[in-house]
Amino acid sequence: MKPGKTLDVGCGLGNYAKYLASNGFDVLGVDFSQKAVETNQNKYHKENLKFKTCDALNLKSLDTKFDFVLDISLFHHIKPEDRKKYAESLASVTKSGSKVLVCCFSDSNEIFEGKSELYGLETNTVMYALSKEEITKTFENQFEITELREFEFGKLTKFKQSGTKQRNLIFMMKK
Repeated sequence: MKPGKTLDVGCGLGNYAKYLASNGFDVLGVDFSQKAVETNQNKYHKENLKFKTCDALNLKSLDTKFDFVLDISLFHHIKPEDRKKYAESLASVTKSGSKVLVCCFSDSNEIFEGKSELYGLETNTVMYALSKEEITKTFENQFEITELREFEFGKLTKFKQSGTKQRNLIFMMKK
């Protein structure tokens, strides 16, 4: 993919935003946490890397369009009743042909032990396991899903002592 105007939604520590900026992307990292944004603003000083506080359900407030949107580990924190709103929010900052990459917990992830949600003590958040059907239903009106697959993403050091985190990786293009 060619570098372009990029949005990292739920940027957290800013690691992915920094990586993309280091590879020529013009990146805006947004997070609901003012503390995360301030930490990143103080830590990273690159012309093509900015951070801003923003609610992921109201990305329209950014008043701009992006060529590429990245969501690594935010979507699985979105409440089921807000998922369509999240898809609409992503659509509001993309134009036809914009690419979107989302990585979220899979419903086959062993840490959920067959349940649909899990409270993370370390992160003080609720996480949701998502099926491929739920993902498709969430995004199908605004985006063409070009690839949806499951893969293993790291070790379960925060939540359990062994195993892997089954994740869904979703590649999409704005219709």
